[in-house]
Amino acid sequence: MSASSNYLKQLHSQTVELSAGVDRLLETISTEKDNEHEMNFILEIMDKRESIISMFDEEFKKNDPVWSEEEQALLVELKSLQGAISPKLNRIFSSYQVQLQRFQQGKKVAKGYYNQSVYADGTFIDKKK
Repeated sequence: MSASSNYLKQLHSQTVELSAGVDRLLETISTEKDNEHEMNFILEIMDKRESIISMFDEEFKKNDPVWSEEEQALLVELKSLQGAISPKLNRIFSSYQVQLQRFQQGKKVAKGYYNQSVYADGTFIDKKK
Protein backbone atom coordinates (compact mmCIF):
# COMPACT_ATOMS: atom_id res chain seq x y z
CA MET A 1 0.00 0.00 0.00
CA SER A 2 1.48 3.34 -1.02
CA ALA A 3 1.73 6.33 1.30
CA SER A 4 -0.69 8.33 -0.83
CA SER A 5 -3.24 5.52 -0.63
CA ASN A 6 -2.82 5.42 3.15
CA TYR A 7 -3.28 9.21 3.41
CA LEU A 8 -6.35 8.97 1.18
CA LYS A 9 -7.94 6.37 3.47
CA GLN A 10 -7.10 8.43 6.55
CA LEU A 11 -8.54 11.54 4.94
CA HIS A 12 -11.71 9.67 4.00
CA SER A 13 -12.09 8.34 7.54
CA GLN A 14 -11.62 11.80 9.07
CA THR A 15 -14.05 13.35 6.60
CA VAL A 16 -16.74 10.80 7.47
CA GLU A 17 -16.20 11.56 11.19
CA LEU A 18 -16.34 15.28 10.47
CA SER A 19 -19.59 14.90 8.57
CA ALA A 20 -21.17 12.99 11.46
CA GLY A 21 -19.88 15.55 13.98
CA VAL A 22 -21.23 18.46 11.94
CA ASP A 23 -24.64 16.78 11.76
CA ARG A 24 -24.65 16.27 15.54
CA LEU A 25 -23.61 19.88 16.12
CA LEU A 26 -26.39 21.15 13.86
CA GLU A 27 -28.89 19.16 15.92
CA THR A 28 -27.62 20.64 19.20
CA ILE A 29 -27.60 24.16 17.78
CA SER A 30 -31.23 23.88 16.70
CA THR A 31 -32.23 22.69 20.19
CA GLU A 32 -29.91 25.24 21.85
CA LYS A 33 -28.30 22.57 24.03
CA ASP A 34 -24.76 22.90 25.32
CA ASN A 35 -22.66 21.95 22.32
CA GLU A 36 -19.13 22.76 23.45
CA HIS A 37 -18.14 19.07 23.33
CA GLU A 38 -19.33 18.68 19.73
CA MET A 39 -17.61 21.89 18.65
CA ASN A 40 -14.30 20.77 20.21
CA PHE A 41 -14.69 17.39 18.48
CA ILE A 42 -15.15 19.08 15.11
CA LEU A 43 -12.18 21.39 15.63
CA GLU A 44 -10.00 18.43 16.61
CA ILE A 45 -10.99 16.47 13.49
CA MET A 46 -10.43 19.52 11.30
CA ASP A 47 -6.90 19.87 12.72
CA LYS A 48 -6.21 16.19 12.02
CA ARG A 49 -7.56 16.53 8.48
CA GLU A 50 -5.38 19.55 7.89
CA SER A 51 -2.24 17.64 8.86
CA ILE A 52 -3.26 14.64 6.73
CA ILE A 53 -3.95 16.92 3.76
CA SER A 54 -0.54 18.57 4.08
CA MET A 55 1.20 15.17 4.23
CA PHE A 56 -0.93 13.95 1.32
CA ASP A 57 -0.01 17.06 -0.65
CA GLU A 58 3.73 16.52 -0.03
CA GLU A 59 3.45 12.88 -1.10
CA PHE A 60 1.44 13.84 -4.16
CA LYS A 61 4.13 16.33 -5.21
CA LYS A 62 6.82 13.62 -4.89
CA ASN A 63 4.93 10.90 -6.74
CA ASP A 64 2.01 11.23 -9.07
CA PRO A 65 -0.02 8.23 -7.86
CA VAL A 66 -2.04 5.97 -10.09
CA TRP A 67 -5.36 5.43 -8.36
CA SER A 68 -7.05 2.06 -8.21
CA GLU A 69 -10.81 1.79 -8.73
CA GLU A 70 -11.34 1.62 -4.96
CA GLU A 71 -9.26 4.76 -4.43
CA GLN A 72 -11.09 6.56 -7.22
CA ALA A 73 -14.37 5.69 -5.52
CA LEU A 74 -12.99 7.12 -2.25
CA LEU A 75 -11.99 10.32 -4.06
CA VAL A 76 -15.49 10.69 -5.52
CA GLU A 77 -17.04 10.09 -2.10
CA LEU A 78 -14.64 12.60 -0.52
CA LYS A 79 -15.70 15.20 -3.04
CA SER A 80 -19.40 14.65 -2.33
CA LEU A 81 -18.83 14.63 1.46
CA GLN A 82 -16.90 17.88 1.27
CA GLY A 83 -19.65 19.39 -0.85
CA ALA A 84 -22.20 18.41 1.81
CA ILE A 85 -20.07 19.54 4.77
CA SER A 86 -19.26 23.06 3.51
CA PRO A 87 -22.83 24.47 3.60
CA LYS A 88 -23.41 22.88 7.00
CA LEU A 89 -20.27 24.53 8.39
CA ASN A 90 -21.48 27.84 6.95
CA ARG A 91 -24.82 27.39 8.77
CA ILE A 92 -22.98 26.64 12.02
CA PHE A 93 -20.79 29.72 11.56
CA SER A 94 -23.85 31.89 10.86
CA SER A 95 -25.61 30.51 13.92
CA TYR A 96 -22.65 31.36 16.13
CA GLN A 97 -22.47 34.85 14.62
CA VAL A 98 -26.13 35.44 15.50
CA GLN A 99 -25.61 34.12 19.04
CA LEU A 100 -22.58 36.38 19.49
CA GLN A 101 -24.52 39.41 18.23
CA ARG A 102 -27.37 38.68 20.66
CA PHE A 103 -24.89 38.31 23.51
CA GLN A 104 -23.22 41.62 22.64
CA GLN A 105 -26.59 43.38 22.39
CA GLY A 106 -27.61 42.01 25.79
CA LYS A 107 -24.29 43.07 27.24
CA LYS A 108 -24.74 46.59 25.85
CA VAL A 109 -28.25 46.88 27.28
CA ALA A 110 -27.10 45.57 30.67
CA LYS A 111 -24.24 48.10 30.74
CA GLY A 112 -26.78 50.88 30.30
CA TYR A 113 -28.26 50.06 33.70
CA TYR A 114 -25.04 49.16 35.51
CA ASN A 115 -24.50 51.32 38.61
CA GLN A 116 -27.06 53.87 37.50
CA SER A 117 -29.27 53.73 40.59
CA VAL A 118 -30.40 56.97 42.16
CA TYR A 119 -31.33 57.02 45.83
CA ALA A 120 -34.14 59.40 46.68
CA ASP A 121 -36.40 59.48 49.76
CA GLY A 122 -35.76 55.85 50.73
CA THR A 123 -36.36 54.43 47.22
CA PHE A 124 -34.03 53.42 44.42
CA ILE A 125 -34.75 54.55 40.90
CA ASP A 126 -32.96 52.93 38.00
CA LYS A 127 -31.55 55.36 35.56
CA LYS A 128 -30.51 54.41 32.05
CA LYS A 129 -27.49 56.07 30.43
